Amino acid sequence: MSELRWNPLLREWIITAVHRQDRPVLQDCPFCAGTEGVPEGVGAVAVPNRYPALTHPPPRPYIGGSSSQQVEPSDGSCEVLVYTSSHDTALAYLPLESVQDIIRLWRERFLDLERRPHVKYVLIFENRGKDVGVTLSHPHGQLYAFPFTPPLMRMELESLLVHSHSGGTCLLCEMVELELAEGGRVIATEGSLLAYVPFWARWPYEVQIVPERHLSALDEMKEDESLALASLLRRVLQKYDNLVDDEMPYVMVLHQRPVDGGKYSYYHFHIEIYPMRRSRTELKYLAGCELGAGVFLNDSHPEERADELRRVAPD
Repeated sequence: MSELRWNPLLREWIITAVHRQDRPVLQDCPFCAGTEGVPEGVGAVAVPNRYPALTHPPPRPYIGGSSSQQVEPSDGSCEVLVYTSSHDTALAYLPLESVQDIIRLWRERFLDLERRPHVKYVLIFENRGKDVGVTLSHPHGQLYAFPFTPPLMRMELESLLVHSHSGGTCLLCEMVELELAEGGRVIATEGSLLAYVPFWARWPYEVQIVPERHLSALDEMKEDESLALASLLRRVLQKYDNLVDDEMPYVMVLHQRPVDGGKYSYYHFHIEIYPMRRSRTELKYLAGCELGAGVFLNDSHPEERADELRRVAPD
């Protein structure tokens, strides 16, 4: 049972998904070869999420809505993106061609869901590590096909649109030029893509991966750019693990244009990675200031953290 409930104070939808409380602790991995539609030897593949927060067609809402308490069906879909049939590995350590295969799957699922009228935004992400709440260690990501554009992406769209109207240029393109010119926060480059710790990083080791060329989604990426992305992504994720001499817990999110039929040529595709460490050994927790006010506290300088990551060699 799930539904969408509108928060009029923050002007955002939240999803109630009570049935997800019943997710079992599985003894056998459902994503290894021969299970859940994951054949032996096949590369990255999308399978339905057993406990989806969004479904199509959606169930009837648990409660009736009103003018002051808006409720909508939780229309959409949730998928698990299995990276490989091999269990004891991670995206960072897959062969380059396997990472390219994952990027191909991301692109295919984005284009397929873009054609479905009930889908307005395709969110592709990966949660990695027990500290993020991951219960299955098999290498995988997830996809949520929303019936609305999520709040953070909506804010990015507004900022990019305002900037393009005021100056006629892309805000993120300008940021990329500035990072390249200054260099102090850039941790790696590959082809026409760069990875850097943002000037305003909220997480101590936060990294953005951005193409220099302006494009709004993966479907606009050229083959050489896709190869560069695969290589750069592996390098960054390997740096994380080598920095902490362990498995770095992180959340990785692809930021792409909405798929609601609008014109979003001003949007700039990028990937954001939020590692859940505030130092090499200590976790970063969100508390009163972050959760209660939405103001992140970063107890480090992004330039220092970028230098740490830059000095760490990938495998």
